[in-house]
Amino acid sequence: MKKQVKVALFIVGCLLTVLLSFILWTLSVTANAKIDTELLLDIDREIVYLDTYGQEFSKEIDGKNVAKIESIPSHVINAFIATEDKRFYSHKGLDYKGLARAFINNIKSMSFKEGGSTITQQLIKNTHLSGEKTISRKLKELKLAQQLEKKYSKQEILELYLNSIYFGDGCYGIADACSFLFDKNVEQLSVYEGAILAGIVKAPAKYSPKKNLEKSVDRTNVVLNLMKEQGYISPSFTTVDKDYVSSILSNKERQYTYKSLVKKQLYNHIDQTPYSSKKFYVKTNFDSNLQEIIERIYLKYDTNYEKNIILYNQKGEIVSYLSSCVEQNRQSGSILKPLLVYAPSIQEGTVYSCTKIDDVKTDFNGFTPKNYNNIYNGTISVKQSLVKSSNVCAVKLINDLGIDKSVKYGQELGLSLNGNDENMSLALGSTYNGLKFNEIVNAYTVFNDGFITNSSMIDCIKNDKGLNIYKNQKKHKKIFDIDTVEIMQEMLKETINSGTARKLKSTSIPLCAKTGTAGNENGNTDAYTVSFNKEYCLGVWMGSINNGLMPNSYTGGSFPANISAEIWEEIYKNKTIPDEYNPDNCLKINIDKISYDDENKVVVADEVTPKNYYNEELFTKKHYPKQRSNRFSSPTIKDCKLLVNNNEIQVRLCEAEYQEVLIYRSNGNTKKLVFDSKYSKNKNLFIDRTFKSNETYVYSIIPYYENENRVIFGKEIVLGKIKAPIKNIGDNWINWLE
Repeated sequence: MKKQVKVALFIVGCLLTVLLSFILWTLSVTANAKIDTELLLDIDREIVYLDTYGQEFSKEIDGKNVAKIESIPSHVINAFIATEDKRFYSHKGLDYKGLARAFINNIKSMSFKEGGSTITQQLIKNTHLSGEKTISRKLKELKLAQQLEKKYSKQEILELYLNSIYFGDGCYGIADACSFLFDKNVEQLSVYEGAILAGIVKAPAKYSPKKNLEKSVDRTNVVLNLMKEQGYISPSFTTVDKDYVSSILSNKERQYTYKSLVKKQLYNHIDQTPYSSKKFYVKTNFDSNLQEIIERIYLKYDTNYEKNIILYNQKGEIVSYLSSCVEQNRQSGSILKPLLVYAPSIQEGTVYSCTKIDDVKTDFNGFTPKNYNNIYNGTISVKQSLVKSSNVCAVKLINDLGIDKSVKYGQELGLSLNGNDENMSLALGSTYNGLKFNEIVNAYTVFNDGFITNSSMIDCIKNDKGLNIYKNQKKHKKIFDIDTVEIMQEMLKETINSGTARKLKSTSIPLCAKTGTAGNENGNTDAYTVSFNKEYCLGVWMGSINNGLMPNSYTGGSFPANISAEIWEEIYKNKTIPDEYNPDNCLKINIDKISYDDENKVVVADEVTPKNYYNEELFTKKHYPKQRSNRFSSPTIKDCKLLVNNNEIQVRLCEAEYQEVLIYRSNGNTKKLVFDSKYSKNKNLFIDRTFKSNETYVYSIIPYYENENRVIFGKEIVLGKIKAPIKNIGDNWINWLE
């Protein structure tokens, strides 16, 4: 018994020692923890923007509007209390039930997954402490929360809290958030709008309706249900859906400059720790020299329509940007054809760039695409169909490729496509939700080397201590083989030489390009030109906002092409022009021109084929023609007739222009050359009257081809036997071979 008592006393002593040590450590850790009144509302951030060379090009201080508690509707305040701290009015800064629940759950998960934070604690965490999850930070938070409750009333704490919350998208405080999200003042917020705002707080990057509408809707409905359960609203309030939330969101954007896009990305990267630093250094890929060129030419084209110019380098970095409007999802037109139709078709080997295709009006089970101005070109090559931007040919190609494959390639390129886009109109650039211009221009960088890189404007973000809080980890993903890319480069060069991007031909810079236009016979909504070389990829868009119509003369090949040409000229005004692309990794194969022109077949030419009877074409190393012509290595005559009448024999030939024919006449053991087309004026007809009566003759033909002092003979063709004399049968001739 005494032993058990001793053990019990020992355990109690150990526990008391541990408890005392913890208390002493807690007192030590929290000794200097004091409320700093200035921090409660002073959350201005200084942001220094650095260009690609590390030089400062802009600086700003993010202030915010303050909403007085009297101006905030009670249903909005109640939405936050119901969601974040339902016992707010009854505790003194700490919710012991919540802390106990969080402690148990953290023990179970072996992590700091839950904090059991009250609104008071959240205010302290946001304004006084870092975002790290440690015991010492939590202890400071608890002490400061109790101090805050003693110094301020519940209403004052609520006001401070609602004005310090970070709502994402660069919005600090409820006034800034409701202005940005709903374009209204705080006092005008509805129950549903208050629930949306309260739902964001848990994770702004995840629940902001402008970033993730579906998850925002789900979270808003959670808030509404909590408000019903706690008696803040009546059960008559229904849940919300995506259409409703989308309808009440403002389309308001902050700016349309390079810095405005950087700022959007900036807050995506610092959402988790918006209060961790008073100063940020944002290293971007901005090039002020290129921006100056874009701005100058942008202003020169002062039209009544919106413009968007974006310039990438071939590392996947946006180096300059300027737009007159918020970038929206738009219909893309033919600008998508190289990305979704032609490059995938060549990569998969469903066609070669020289494959013949019929550009004629075609019905695809009720879908009948029309070419621009209803112009159809007959039988043309795949390359020509891209140059001429044939809609019919694009639909034929995507039909052969498989629409599902086209969508998959688009998704790999970073285009926002989904199952709703799996229809033939995708070949014409028609997408279910539309696409952002930035997505399209970024996707075109794949035609530099076959790799796609996640587009970026920010290289890294440092805090005031010089520590990286974000570093852009570029992801390079191979989409197309280099030989596919080189074939596409050759095709897109030709759109400048003879296609829809001809206005870029005026530049002295070797370029590849494609244009695109969306609209109808009454006018166009969107006009695109994307052009590129080994250094840059330039996109120019012009359009009518809200899908109004521009004149039909506003196409991708008009103003966007003109603007592009001027920008390229200015970029290389005092700069070395890079070499043009060359198809060094492709197979260069001579194909038989006669088979290609007459039979629409892609057949490898004979080694002895003369230059004017073959075309050099490009093929990938995986997909190239295997069938070889023997037209010149083994000459033959396909059609010849032996006709007789009135003691006269005729040999009629369907002779090819590239070969000659020898005709022999045999009589017994005697074989005589009677005709050589090389020395005859009429190469297709031989007439023989020099034969003896009662003699039998055999006629035969040997085709031959002569080139550069080399003669190649084909196989002898025996036509048949004739016995003289031949009776006169009037005007008729007998086909002896029949």
